[in-house]
Amino acid sequence: MNERPHLHEPAAALLGGILRDGRQLLRDEIELAKLDLRARAGRLRAAGFDLGVGVALVGLAGLLLATALALGLSTLFGWDAWAGFALVGLVAGAAGAPCLWRGRRRARGASPVPGEAVASVRETGRWLRSKVG
Repeated sequence: MNERPHLHEPAAALLGGILRDGRQLLRDEIELAKLDLRARAGRLRAAGFDLGVGVALVGLAGLLLATALALGLSTLFGWDAWAGFALVGLVAGAAGAPCLWRGRRRARGASPVPGEAVASVRETGRWLRSKVG
């Protein structure tokens, strides 16, 4: 029994086998990246739904509490209602603006692309090119 059958194959057949294996490996890497993206999208969709419902409910609670605070301040100090709403609105705006700037800055640095999957596909492509050329 011949332990090294590849020694008798022509170089073109070996190169063809390497190319086939490389293409299959690249296809598998791309499929893995697609699966990774789908999984991430599913998790992001579920998280987005939960966050959306939470933001809506907390926003409603905040609006009701701000209304109560504005009316309470107006009554406590004997102001017109608009003055209480103006004061609460200014304080809420001053507190919220830094959060918006910080969130905007953080969002710029975030990437939805899975870095490991992309790096793996690139590495496979480099390996394939090194075998071909």
